[in-house]
Amino acid sequence: MNIKTKRVTGYSLIMPNYPVLIETIVFVFILFSFSDVAFSEPINLPRTGQTLLFSPGDDGNIQAGSSWPYPRFTDNKDGTITDNLTGLMWIKDGSCLGISNWEDALSNVEVLNLEPGNFGCAGYSATYNDWRLPNINEIVSLLKTSDLKWLNQQGFVDMRDGYITSTTVSHKSSSAWSIQPSGIMHPFSKHMAAYGAWAVRGKSTGPSKVWRTGQTTSFAPGDDGSTQEGQSWPIPRFLNNGDATITDKLTGLMWMENAGTPSIGLCTGGSKTWQEALEYVACLNSLNHLGHSDWRLPNRKEFESITDFSKFNPILPDKHPFINVHSLPAPAPGPDYYWTSTTHSASNINGAWACFSFEGGIQEEFKSGTVLGNDYVWPVRGGTIEPAVVNDLVKLDEDKLVRRFNSTPVPNGPAGTFSIMAIFTNTSSSLVSIFNPFFRVLELSGGNLLLNADVGAGSVGSTLTLNLDDDVLSPGESVTVDFTIAIQERKPFTFLVDLLGDMDL
Repeated sequence: MNIKTKRVTGYSLIMPNYPVLIETIVFVFILFSFSDVAFSEPINLPRTGQTLLFSPGDDGNIQAGSSWPYPRFTDNKDGTITDNLTGLMWIKDGSCLGISNWEDALSNVEVLNLEPGNFGCAGYSATYNDWRLPNINEIVSLLKTSDLKWLNQQGFVDMRDGYITSTTVSHKSSSAWSIQPSGIMHPFSKHMAAYGAWAVRGKSTGPSKVWRTGQTTSFAPGDDGSTQEGQSWPIPRFLNNGDATITDKLTGLMWMENAGTPSIGLCTGGSKTWQEALEYVACLNSLNHLGHSDWRLPNRKEFESITDFSKFNPILPDKHPFINVHSLPAPAPGPDYYWTSTTHSASNINGAWACFSFEGGIQEEFKSGTVLGNDYVWPVRGGTIEPAVVNDLVKLDEDKLVRRFNSTPVPNGPAGTFSIMAIFTNTSSSLVSIFNPFFRVLELSGGNLLLNADVGAGSVGSTLTLNLDDDVLSPGESVTVDFTIAIQERKPFTFLVDLLGDMDL
């Protein structure tokens, strides 16, 4: 038996005595791997993709939103890729439509529909004729906290630093919304050619549907106001609960009616640094403010969901019921940015995303504050809260990983069983305890089954709870986990798992 270590993908196990048996096991982020309809229910906002924890109550701690499907994307083998989270289909080549101004970007997409050979998009052999320039919500749906370059590792090729969208800036029709380098969402002159054009098609079918931007005025054929793609909004959009809270019927999220960051009891209001914003929300929870103790600082996607790109000053839907919304000028003079709980990226932990409530941009701000002052806090609650992915807090002991094959047939495993014994240690540098930790199967191919899953032999979605006396994996504590897989045929297969749990800081 030879064990080879691969720096990028983890561990490769080659068993020369079983040439047609399991070939590899790969461990990535605590993963094992072998080689327009009427509105009815709230949409499922997805997670931002942030799993690193930087402070109690932040995005990496709570991870609000629906989990992403695995795999996130499907390569259709015709030069297109489908996003399994939203149902949208994208051109695989992120650069083939070139860099252009706004009108040329719209025109290039139309030419793609009529004469696709003009662009030489990598591997494109499909014959679709309904491509469009994506609106701001569609392209933002692909972000993973900070940028689009991560898509180059998901099957896409030649992703650019920034893209122009079909959405016009509401108060300045000579500008359109763009995604700029590092994930900044910012207005950009329609006359300048600095960012790329890209193409999307289809209806967003979910599981996390992309919603309409709110733009209804068209400034050119094929633009956002013309196509109005996305999940339609409920009418009325908001429900005033009569208790100083407002429910957004599009997402199901509950927001504080007072968006002015007021002083409440011992919780001092006003503009704050990022850390102070998190502490302000924690203070509200300690008071059971408005009858709830689960308020949180909204993550980036939650703030994006409340934006109406046909409005400005503030950028909220018409006849919204909120009070004291910070924008320019009154009713609340001062900085018009609101903090999100989402850190910019793992490579820039000193910055966090903030929403510019005057026009809807998402900007990176220093967590310590900006030259213009600190930002404001608008708490939210509700939505989907699932156990967090805690792969980043736990380390696999590589030297003690044990793998065994037994050819004796078992129920559900005519070709035998393959066992993996692994030791995991909570190595959290911030001393985070993990409560009720469990593994969830992301992929198990070949019809194989996890025999010792919690509710019996199962495949994708099955769980395996860690055997801990107090159901807590404390900082520094290790646990041994056995995975027993029923083998259907003696051939390579894929087995992927995530570690999940609740965090206590």
